[in-house]
Amino acid sequence: MESQSTQPRLHSPTAITVATVIGSPVAGALLLAQNFRTIGNRHAAWHYTIFGLSTTLILIGLAFFLNLPPLLLPIIYCVAMYNLAVVMHRRHFRSYIESGASVRSLWLGIGIGFGCLLVLVGIQYLLASLDLR
Repeated sequence: MESQSTQPRLHSPTAITVATVIGSPVAGALLLAQNFRTIGNRHAAWHYTIFGLSTTLILIGLAFFLNLPPLLLPIIYCVAMYNLAVVMHRRHFRSYIESGASVRSLWLGIGIGFGCLLVLVGIQYLLASLDLR
């Protein structure tokens, strides 16, 4: 029982993708960064946090300035995040999974996704309420 509590708990590629679907790339990147923090790679954790924030900002800019079909960008970034999560699991987390690492709850990923969505909607509301004229 005690050995189970010392095993790292990682977010699955499914949880990372679900968080991305709900809360944009920043949500999925936060879960991926948490996985890297769990295994002790803080540099990679910061890298993916910054990646998620910058990707989300770029996508907001693209959606604002380009006349694209509404679901095109979300489909692209969700497929990309899923593939990134799978590759990262194969490369960096496989040894932890084989040694008995458990998977964090999918509900945690859903909650982080909705938290990121709430922050993004709040920022959008604040920007829309500014009188820039």
